[in-house]
Amino acid sequence: MKDFKIGKKLFVAFGSIGIILLIICGSSLYAIFSANIRTQSLYNNNVVAIDAVGEMREAFQEERALTRDLVLYDSSSEEYKNTIAKIEACDNDMQTAFDKYEPTVTEGEDKAVFEQIKTTFSTEYKAYKTELKAMTDKNVIEDSMTKLKSGAPILQTLTGDFDKLSELNDQYAHDTLKKSERGIILLVSIGAFIILLTIATVIYFI
Repeated sequence: MKDFKIGKKLFVAFGSIGIILLIICGSSLYAIFSANIRTQSLYNNNVVAIDAVGEMREAFQEERALTRDLVLYDSSSEEYKNTIAKIEACDNDMQTAFDKYEPTVTEGEDKAVFEQIKTTFSTEYKAYKTELKAMTDKNVIEDSMTKLKSGAPILQTLTGDFDKLSELNDQYAHDTLKKSERGIILLVSIGAFIILLTIATVIYFI
């Protein structure tokens, strides 16, 4: 390189720096774009999903308490009618939470648990409530209490599935954040390498 004229040396040096800067800019834009996609994915597929699971759990717990209280009232009383109306409102809230969660389903295991919750709630739990209501309407208190106790396995199944769904979405959110962290580390590493390469290039040519 000693035979190079000063002008050529400067041209090669600054040309190399320019190319390296373009690489840095390209890498930075790619990292920003990827981070934006991951952040959007985190919100659409995890934050919304976790919020929806919370709404499902809240509607279910409220309905569970209302169903338990149903046997305390005479079927002709205002308290009974109000309780039935509140249970129906909880059903609507649960369906709204289902509709909110469904677009976020991305994994096979996640889908399986979600479908299990919907099936259990719309078939087994619905049948349990219908039978309990029929017994309460007839004021058969002892049978109503027995039926109330028999619903424990269904309630435990739904509670366990809600826990699984929450755990899965927490894990997905954690994995997404870890990918973002790895992307930042990679970008910093590339940037540091290119800066060192730039310094070495300038020293070599000048």
